[in-house]
Amino acid sequence: MGMPLVGAAAKVMSSRGAFFVFGAVASPLLMKTLEPIGQASRTLLKGAIKSGIVAGQTVQGIITEAKAGISDIAAEAKADLNKVVEPAPAADVAVAATAAAVVASETAAPKSERAKT
Repeated sequence: MGMPLVGAAAKVMSSRGAFFVFGAVASPLLMKTLEPIGQASRTLLKGAIKSGIVAGQTVQGIITEAKAGISDIAAEAKADLNKVVEPAPAADVAVAATAAAVVASETAAPKSERAKT
């Protein structure tokens, strides 16, 4: 007895019109049923998007600070390259020459003293 009903129901459900009627009736019911789930999903999705925005802003801040640090180092390096090497004052050159002459004279003994030893 249950089989003919199942067969008839299968026949009705196989027609396109039946699917349209079923969809028209089921949609509002399904929407009312899923609305709380949809609101919770929306809240979760909104929270995830906010977290992504905050993470992006944090990464952007870190990159900006790193760029500033690298720019400072590059500016210092350029300044070092652009420095003009100042010549030593003449007095310092004279003192250095005198010191070198004294050292040279002390290390080089006269030939007469070398013969004695």
